[in-house]
Amino acid sequence: MGLVGIAVIVVLGVAAVSVLHRVFRPLQVVYRIEGSSDRADLTITTPESITQPAHTEPLPASDLPVRIRQEFHRGDHLYVWARNDAAGTLRCSIIINGRTVVDDEVSGTGAIATCSAIA
Repeated sequence: MGLVGIAVIVVLGVAAVSVLHRVFRPLQVVYRIEGSSDRADLTITTPESITQPAHTEPLPASDLPVRIRQEFHRGDHLYVWARNDAAGTLRCSIIINGRTVVDDEVSGTGAIATCSAIA
């Protein structure tokens, strides 16, 4: 094998490593909840695929906006919902690597903003 063959193998190897790095690198995900509600209940899906309350008590308005940062992998299911426990509005968003991929806004007591995506 000549120098050209070796150079081609090296270039292909570097390209493959670059592609694999992009595919398997964890994604930075932010669940964002904001609005004018006086109280909100939040539920999220964790990187371990567990759906759980994000807080043990409803959040008061003074805690909004909320940003929950986690690392996920491509293909993971992302889910957040926010139930409005008072008058006002709530908006949920899922942000992956700095780009908002889904959001939902609701208003009124008992309304639920739901955001779901695949990483």
